[in-house]
Amino acid sequence: MQKGFIYTRKPGTFQKVLLIALLLINCSRAVFGQQHPDGLQPLSLPPAFYAAKNDDEKISFLKKTINDSINENNLQQVSAWSRVGLNLIERSGPDSLKGYFFLYIGKFHYYHSINYDSAIYFYKKALPYFPDPLNYNHILLIKEIMENFSEKGNKDSTLHYLGLVATIMDALPDTAKKKISLAQNIATVYTDMGLFKTAIRYYTYAINGCMKNKNYRGLGLALANLAWLYDEMEDYDNALHYAKEALSYLGDVKGPWAQTASNVGNYYYHLTRFDSAEVYLQRSDEVARQLDDSNTLNLNENVRAGIDIKEKRFAAAGKKLSATVSFFETHDDPVNVIKTLLLLSNLDTAQHNYKSAEEKLIKTLEISSKNGSLPLQIIALQNLADVEYLLGNYQSALTYHRKYTDARDSLSKQKTKTDLAEFEISYKTQQKEQQIVLLKKDNDIQTLELRNIRNSIYFYIALFLLCMGMLAIIFYQRNWRNKIQTQKLKAKLQTQVLRSQMNPHFIF
Repeated sequence: MQKGFIYTRKPGTFQKVLLIALLLINCSRAVFGQQHPDGLQPLSLPPAFYAAKNDDEKISFLKKTINDSINENNLQQVSAWSRVGLNLIERSGPDSLKGYFFLYIGKFHYYHSINYDSAIYFYKKALPYFPDPLNYNHILLIKEIMENFSEKGNKDSTLHYLGLVATIMDALPDTAKKKISLAQNIATVYTDMGLFKTAIRYYTYAINGCMKNKNYRGLGLALANLAWLYDEMEDYDNALHYAKEALSYLGDVKGPWAQTASNVGNYYYHLTRFDSAEVYLQRSDEVARQLDDSNTLNLNENVRAGIDIKEKRFAAAGKKLSATVSFFETHDDPVNVIKTLLLLSNLDTAQHNYKSAEEKLIKTLEISSKNGSLPLQIIALQNLADVEYLLGNYQSALTYHRKYTDARDSLSKQKTKTDLAEFEISYKTQQKEQQIVLLKKDNDIQTLELRNIRNSIYFYIALFLLCMGMLAIIFYQRNWRNKIQTQKLKAKLQTQVLRSQMNPHFIF
């Protein structure tokens, strides 16, 4: 038996029509994408797309529809619709619109499928279509590429694009909304890289810009981010100061307000001011319940459980932590799972349940190793060494202590590298700022020189006009005198002529 299907008869009229129809259907599917190009789900285009009169109208419709979908955070069909747009452009142009659809596909891969490599690939494909560095889409693409490399952990590429974003930011006016937004993006990336001092500098740019613009909502968000940065540095006094200031500007933004109030409660907890912590946790709960924000509510419960452990209310703490760890595990939040397990191990240790504490710490260590969270891994190793010692497992305690020491040294080396990188960035930034100051001085000098030249030109023009005016007056007066003298002479001659014509006897 032969493999496949071989049609050996010559097709009749009906067969020809059928084959042509099938061919047209396949072609229309290829062009209009009845199957999702990424193989995710069947493509369904809105009816208005098919009602468009020509390709230009279809392309415009797709652009608007995709933009609306992205703004509504509904990205399921964005990639497929964008590829339909690219097919239409290939068929009837113009090529300049390709950049938009490459940009949309990049957003799909970054925000929906979370595929950083694909997002970077399509963002880079879109970039040549927006060559102007101050063009909105050019700025957006550079920023998105930077953030994707940051998410991937590619430090060198992140710094390269971060430098491009910073250059664009410097070219914008201080009060430009885009400059403020870019400053916050840069600060966030520097925070993720552990370059806290540099991040603070850019958050300060954003805060000052928002104050000048009287953008109080943006100011509140920038202050909240700055507080979170100080939290990362374990500087809870400054974190508390900026978070409380942020709350005064976030009254009309309920989500960030609830999260920031939760953070304030957490900062008070670290400062062992438990009564104040509970006040802000309750305020956060009230808003979070209105928004059905379960994540914030569970974070607040963790803080309360920490307070319960400190004040030896072990049963209450255990009840809270059992509920929150289940929530974070269900919602695939490894960082908060680790933090909750650490609290549970502390609870077990406080109640001398060392075996249970050991099990939770081993689980914590496994998750933190997979998640790449070295600081949390160090805490788990240190606690494990202590628990093994209390269990009498001295060899295991020594092993975990050595691992703890190695991890701490590794973190210290990373911090040293980070400090050096921050010093280098700070040095380059100072150089750039000095260059800007010098350029500004040069511009001021040039402006002053141009003003002096302009004043000199005005002076000479005025002097020339004055001289011309005086000459005109002199010329006019001279002409006037000559005219009078001429008239007098003419009158005199006329008199003489009349006298000569008169009878002398009559004159006598």
